[in-house]
Amino acid sequence: MKDIYDESINQIEVIKCGTVELEWGLNKYDYYIVSIRGNHPCAYIALEQDDVLYGRDIEDELPLVVHGGITYCQKGVQFNGVEDNRWIIGWDYAHAGDFTRMLLESDNWGDETGKKYSIGEIMKDIFEMAKFLNEVNSIM
Repeated sequence: MKDIYDESINQIEVIKCGTVELEWGLNKYDYYIVSIRGNHPCAYIALEQDDVLYGRDIEDELPLVVHGGITYCQKGVQFNGVEDNRWIIGWDYAHAGDFTRMLLESDNWGDETGKKYSIGEIMKDIFEMAKFLNEVNSIM
């Protein structure tokens, strides 16, 4: 498995993907952890059509369950060789205090002293979001 912050990544690359299954849950959730050109990671969860939040723009509706909140909410994603046409929610790890590399000399942002997130930390957020989504689906 490549390091999320590997400078040789020159595109959006899937670092890890799989399914979160909760023992007591109604649903299971497919997820993706991607690296944006080695600069910072993002996490995505795919929602099935029977999910109560499918098709809803929930960026501003959900409480802050994951790092920085939901920053992506739309139908489909396409990464290097991976395409998913379900409703996708996602979040990034490129906020104030997070590690970000200046990708271009013209960039006026970047914090190479910021926090680098591990796969384990990102998986914790994915699991927390899956638990939250499961709870929402159980009460609606």
